[in-house]
Amino acid sequence: MINTFKVCAKISNIIEHGYGVYSVFFILDNKYLRFRPGQFLHLSLDKFDPSSGYWPDSRVFSICSIQKQDHIRIVYSVKGIYTTRMEKELEIGREVWIKFPYGDFIIDTFVNPGDNLVLIAGGTGISPFIPFLKGGPLKTPR
Repeated sequence: MINTFKVCAKISNIIEHGYGVYSVFFILDNKYLRFRPGQFLHLSLDKFDPSSGYWPDSRVFSICSIQKQDHIRIVYSVKGIYTTRMEKELEIGREVWIKFPYGDFIIDTFVNPGDNLVLIAGGTGISPFIPFLKGGPLKTPR
C-alpha cells in the first residue's frame, strides 16, 4: 500500500483556459512529491488541523503532473458549488490542504514500451492522461 500524505500546499500558478476550465499548480516540499501519473488527490479549501484527525470537506482531482517536477498540477471545470468556490477563492500564494496519492489508474503498469495506446476522455477527464502525453514514450517495461 502506498503511503499517503496530508500536506499544506501553496498555489504557485493558476491558468485560466476559458469556459470555466482552470489549471492549478501547487508547490510543496520535495519529500512529498511521490506520486505516479494517473493517481489522484483530495483538495480541501478549508484549514486542516492535524491534531484533530478530522479531514475537512474536499473534492477529488486527478494529478496531471509529470513526475520529477517541483509541483503538482490539477485541472478542474466549474460545474458545482465546490468548484464555483474554487474559482472565487483560489489565488496565487494561497495555502490549501491536499491529501494524496490515491488510486491505481497507472497506465505504465498495464502496457509495455512501444505499445500503441488509445486514450479516450471528454473535457477535464483528460487530466490523468496529460502526464503520459507530455512525458513521451513509456520507459519502464512490465
